Amino acid sequence: MVIGTNLTTINKETVLEIEFPSELPSIPVLRIEIPARIAWCRPDENPQYFNIGVEFSEVTAENAELFQQILERYHFRHALSDADFDRK
Repeated sequence: MVIGTNLTTINKETVLEIEFPSELPSIPVLRIEIPARIAWCRPDENPQYFNIGVEFSEVTAENAELFQQILERYHFRHALSDADFDRK
């Protein structure tokens, strides 16, 4: 998902340009271009923005590794609550 300022056409093919912060020492690439399809577009809670779902059309092995590193660094893992343990 990306956040944008314009309503976007669903199923539109586009090329996303993604820039990564330079302070990530494990990420050697600072900018990539990747083909994508707009999967959905919904108003954000803030009326100035839209939440836009994208599906990458072509993912190279290098891009897949890069995304994996980003997810490992920034992905929030959901902690199980006490109720989850009681159900097991």
